[in-house]
Amino acid sequence: LFLRHKAIPEDDFIMGESLDIIEKIDNDERFGQTSVIKPASGRTDIKAWQKSVQTLLRTLQRPRYVATGLLPEFQQLDGRHAFIKNHQLPPYEKKEWKGDGTDENPGMPMDEKLSLYAEAMAKDPAPLLEDLNAKLIELNDIRFCEHYCT
Repeated sequence: LFLRHKAIPEDDFIMGESLDIIEKIDNDERFGQTSVIKPASGRTDIKAWQKSVQTLLRTLQRPRYVATGLLPEFQQLDGRHAFIKNHQLPPYEKKEWKGDGTDENPGMPMDEKLSLYAEAMAKDPAPLLEDLNAKLIELNDIRFCEHYCT
């Protein structure tokens, strides 16, 4: 996620970090009402739930982000390859995934990464969706507000 803002010359900037973008938009009147987004609550139960679905969501979402081409950053092959190069699929860790498989830049070769993404996309998502639906039900017990999760 990148924010590029050039509407006002002194604001020519690029922000690549999602939380920085959110903070900028929430604190700048040019984007609308400010201070709408509540500060992080630091709840460890929500963090634990997020961690519990991390592998599941990466397996379901990452190949589909790339395959659809619906997001502007994935409309070009180079953009899709850049995402695949930098976003590992389970069970791989970042250090195993990064690189290109050469001695100078160890890691997984790009053709293997592409193959793993294609395999993940080709698999029937139904069992993973069933697992995700069960995990979503767990949120009912930790949700304290119907409008936001904190």
